[in-house]
Amino acid sequence: MFLESQAWYRSLVDGIGNDYGNVHSGTCFPWKQKISGIVHFDVRYIMYDTAGKLTSVDIQIQDPGGVHLVSRLTTSHTCPAEQTCVFWISLDADTTKTSYDGRQEFRIRATVTEPDGKQGIVTNGWQAYLANGKPYQNYRSTDNFTEGRGWYTNEGYAQARLDSPVPGAFGVAPVSGIWSPHVSIKPGAGGLPVTGSYASVDSDFDADPEQMGLVLLDTASQYVGNLTLDTRRLTNGTHYLFLRADSDDSLGSANTGVIKIPFVVNN
Repeated sequence: MFLESQAWYRSLVDGIGNDYGNVHSGTCFPWKQKISGIVHFDVRYIMYDTAGKLTSVDIQIQDPGGVHLVSRLTTSHTCPAEQTCVFWISLDADTTKTSYDGRQEFRIRATVTEPDGKQGIVTNGWQAYLANGKPYQNYRSTDNFTEGRGWYTNEGYAQARLDSPVPGAFGVAPVSGIWSPHVSIKPGAGGLPVTGSYASVDSDFDADPEQMGLVLLDTASQYVGNLTLDTRRLTNGTHYLFLRADSDDSLGSANTGVIKIPFVVNN
């Protein structure tokens, strides 16, 4: 399924704080599937009002033995002010570089160097199974950990995560009636407190005007708990769950992490 993470660094009020736009990183990912050897990813990067330069992209795999860099490419992509630019970058992940088979976490990352020299990173935590003839030991205890992360210099991670199965994904039936997925919208490692949690269906904040979608949650704090969605309000077919964590800083800006997940409705 095509998963997308986003990292934003936006000013809270016009003219106060830096506004460096956002970067999206999305690819067709083998969620919960068994893979081995070299795995090819075509990754779509979207730069929206992005002031900095996309300087590198890489793939890491976290297993019980640590973090393994399995693919990396240096880049120099930029995007004109107030424009939206799309780049497709091919990466081959060598999954044999890990220490263990089993359920391991992929982190598909992009680093942007901003005009002031600070860096922003868009990354994620997505689960797949490795089968390379290595000792078998899972990194996480569940497949149901599908997370988007935004990182910024001196501000750590803002993270938004779905903790439930993805309806219509590999081995999971489409959803009908009331869907109550569990989500975690909170700081990650070294992160500032989350000052805004947002969840919606079929929103598009890069559109002009912005499309808010069907709002499920909008609160000025972190949130860990269930959402409630009556899928009978939606058409049958594919829709998108949008989860966002905002962390306001003391400089007048907010570091944001986003996950966008497709799910299938069949009423």
